[in-house]
Amino acid sequence: MMKRILGFLDKTIDFFIVLMLVGIVVTITLQVAFRYIFQISAPWTEEVARFMFIYLTYIGAALAIREKSHIAIDILVERLPRMLRAAVHIIVQLAIIFFLSILLKGSWIMVESSTDVSSATMRWLSMSYVYLALFLGSVLMIFYSVLRVIEVIKETFFTSNNSLNDSSSSTVSKS
Repeated sequence: MMKRILGFLDKTIDFFIVLMLVGIVVTITLQVAFRYIFQISAPWTEEVARFMFIYLTYIGAALAIREKSHIAIDILVERLPRMLRAAVHIIVQLAIIFFLSILLKGSWIMVESSTDVSSATMRWLSMSYVYLALFLGSVLMIFYSVLRVIEVIKETFFTSNNSLNDSSSSTVSKS
């Protein structure tokens, strides 16, 4: 059941990332067409593209945590014994969760405090929807960091293989 829920969440995030990327391309293309073909200024296109990029960034950061594709220099960590290496991975993930919790709280304050503030070019759009990207991204990043802690614990204590990281020979790898 949990794998099914995680699979659905992963596919939803992947779809959302693709949707934002396509939306940015379409919006910027519209902006260029309006400006150079129709000689019309459409300031909302730049703002929509920016807002989609904000969502792409924060949800994409969660995707990077899920895929373990954030940059990490782990040359020293990979030389540690298995148990110590696992402890370092867990401490790093707990530190990430701590800082993301602070970000989560601050982003929720921004969402709540900006309900009456509207976008500059789209008066109907509350800025709280834009700040919601940071909140949602933080929630997803915390979720995937917790899953990473559980994964490290399972790999360390409940399996016999030594697979805390995908590659142990490189100096820069996924963490």
